[in-house]
Amino acid sequence: MSICRLAWTWFWTNILIPTEARGCQYYFVNHVGRCVFWMDNGESEMFPVTAELKGMKSASHIRHELEAQYWLHCEYYPRAFNLTHEIIDELRDIVLHAFGDVVTSNRTTVPWKIGDLNNMITLIDGFTKGIDRNTTNKFSGCNCLVGRLMHVFVRSRVYNFHGEPGARLNVDQSVHATVKKQTMFIRTLNPLLFYAPHAQLLGVRSVNIDGLIRHSWWAPFVEGLISQWQESIINAAVVLNANVAFLSIQSVDQGGNIASTRSPAQIASYVSTLTSIASIIIGLLLTSRHRNRDRDSAADAATFVFSRTHPKFGLEILAVLYSLPYAMLIWS
Repeated sequence: MSICRLAWTWFWTNILIPTEARGCQYYFVNHVGRCVFWMDNGESEMFPVTAELKGMKSASHIRHELEAQYWLHCEYYPRAFNLTHEIIDELRDIVLHAFGDVVTSNRTTVPWKIGDLNNMITLIDGFTKGIDRNTTNKFSGCNCLVGRLMHVFVRSRVYNFHGEPGARLNVDQSVHATVKKQTMFIRTLNPLLFYAPHAQLLGVRSVNIDGLIRHSWWAPFVEGLISQWQESIINAAVVLNANVAFLSIQSVDQGGNIASTRSPAQIASYVSTLTSIASIIIGLLLTSRHRNRDRDSAADAATFVFSRTHPKFGLEILAVLYSLPYAMLIWS
């Protein structure tokens, strides 16, 4: 497949020409309007974000995605646009607003930490020094980074339904009015597992708002899960050791004689032994499976959770699984 690019003063054309079949793929870039466009009718499936977001229908919302695609193009083809003081000032204003939002709100929708935003401000100040000397647009590295930063900030507007009715103002706020009710499956298991699935379901849903995961919340969540499982493993091992010691006492049998039936104390100890072993095994498997998951990017974390979301029960099966080490420990 060959690539042809045609550049005019106000838009850029990218054309993919297959060498084996007739036809081509293309898009136009309007630098004045900051958007990509086509001469033919386009389908929403062209943008992967439409599969992640439900309810992306208004023209103003789609306009943000077209601008995000524009800045992505500028990142991929940094020589395709001229970096000006106006763009730098706009980017600095966006970062400073995000910085202030993080400082003044503990429920901000900004997905970056204060340290990351500080580094962005330092980086932007460095861009300013080279703009006037970049008369021939030869410093493509700066252009690429500006395109990348603008892309992630504009894409954040898309995810949070910026400018739309019912836009997400807080990170734990859903843009959909539907209330997620618990199914009979988890309502039945909750009493049997000491309502641990309910607590785990609330935790999983708190970091997975509308299918979007915030990295700054995902890492502490995974660390907390692993810590809970490790505590359950240690406590279950203590209970298991106590049961083994208890069952080794000969007088536990009725009258000290070998009988075909076991005493209630022995039966309870056997059940406790089995549940403590189950707590240890499940806890070890979950800990091994989630090791280093706290280092996942937001996209990797979202993929991980989405692949474990049941079409009917949603995150309930995952919540039940997460609660088993603790519930088995309580039973033991």
